[in-house]
Amino acid sequence: MSAALDGRTWGRWQYKDVNATLLLMDGDTVEYEVGLEQCKDSAEILDWIVQVSEKTGVSRSDVGDLVEAIDELADGLQTKVCGGGGNRRFDFRAYLRGAGAQN
Repeated sequence: MSAALDGRTWGRWQYKDVNATLLLMDGDTVEYEVGLEQCKDSAEILDWIVQVSEKTGVSRSDVGDLVEAIDELADGLQTKVCGGGGNRRFDFRAYLRGAGAQN
């Protein structure tokens, strides 16, 4: 499922399927990496978003693009992780490797 998205971009963010990572790019230079396989619930996803937002050189647009990328890769972040304000477990690794593709 995620292999089809390899190389997909959202603003300066680029998805790399080989290690399920979103890379914040500045030309050919990687500025920051978000390891999606480490995201197992809404708290961990929010932690990444906040960490990125506090980085020097990261714009509000970059943060918005990150949220959009995570949402698209999860095929509906709110539905799978935080709908109704509840914290749900979500195995991003399994989902990206195809186990969640049938959900």
